[in-house]
Amino acid sequence: MKLELTESLDKVYKAIDGRKSNDGDDVAKLKTTVNDMQRRLNGGVASTSSVAPSVEGEELARLDREQAEIKTATEKRLSALEDVVLALQRKCEEAEENVEKWKSEALRPGNKRGSIAVDPTPSSHARFRMEVEALQTLQISEMNARKESEEEVERLKESLAKLDMEKRARVRGTNLKSKFNNAAVREKDPENDVGPSARKCKDKVVSGSASKSVDRKAFLRANRCDLRGKNKELVMGICEKRGLHIQLLSRRRRL
Repeated sequence: MKLELTESLDKVYKAIDGRKSNDGDDVAKLKTTVNDMQRRLNGGVASTSSVAPSVEGEELARLDREQAEIKTATEKRLSALEDVVLALQRKCEEAEENVEKWKSEALRPGNKRGSIAVDPTPSSHARFRMEVEALQTLQISEMNARKESEEEVERLKESLAKLDMEKRARVRGTNLKSKFNNAAVREKDPENDVGPSARKCKDKVVSGSASKSVDRKAFLRANRCDLRGKNKELVMGICEKRGLHIQLLSRRRRL
């Protein structure tokens, strides 16, 4: 708009310069036209200057509104974050208190398990209970296996002890029987108080003539070696086959 007015003024000035010889009326008309154009030019500039501040004011108002909305949303988020932080801080404090209680209870002399009550965390209570049940199941199975192994060991020990006792009794009885037989032979026949090899040879010689001899003592000496390695059942069976009467002696009478 300003450019148009400037171009119009230039045309007017050119016309004025070209028409210096015109009448005074034409000059007056041109002056009037120039004044009108100047007034229009001044009015256009004033209008543009008045419109620009109004647009800037609206933009500033819009920015202020957006800033206020952002500030309100930020304050809401900060308040929510503060609530979350406070809740986490309370949980941390409770956990620290529980840890301190357990620590003091563990370090206390004469500690007894389960004498302190601590509130568990509600969220982890179910998981903790499952872990406890699993550990109890494992402990019970281990205890049962250990008990079975201990019982098996005890049974083996008892069986070994019985075998050892039977072995000792068998060896002890055999040695005692041989000693009694040797003592009886020495008492009845002092001439036979010689070594085992000589006595065995002599018994073999006597056993060859036992069927011919009627002497009971000689027959007993001859068959003592054969009967020495046999137990009670075999001896009783032989006696029954031959029709011999067996007389059991008491312990006092044997000694």
